[in-house]
Amino acid sequence: MTNEDKKQNEETTNTILSGFEKAREVRESKSLSEKLKEQRKHHGLTMQEISILTGLSVSAVSRLESGQTVDPKLSTIKRLAQAYDLPYEAFIYSMATELDDLRVETKRVRMLTAKKTLEDIENDDTEF
Repeated sequence: MTNEDKKQNEETTNTILSGFEKAREVRESKSLSEKLKEQRKHHGLTMQEISILTGLSVSAVSRLESGQTVDPKLSTIKRLAQAYDLPYEAFIYSMATELDDLRVETKRVRMLTAKKTLEDIENDDTEF
């Protein structure tokens, strides 16, 4: 391997590590909506400016930042990540975590409902 090849490999490695570091920094905040809002403010941009950079409507950006849209398309996440100069995986991690939390909560509600239904059946004195 030539010195130029080694230098190229080192630069590529540093670029990848830099991307991972940026992703780790973004991942530390709580939700996708919070991360998006944080990044927009960090870059000193308005929703209108993000709209122009990404091709998304201002209302779509607003819904994402407010948490009204919780499962955006991958292409939307990629556009936003590109606008913020971040790897899109930084946002995907948040989405997966939020969706997992939602699934756990849904499962818990279903279990409580089933438990209540069973209790109602056990306490029912109706004769058939």
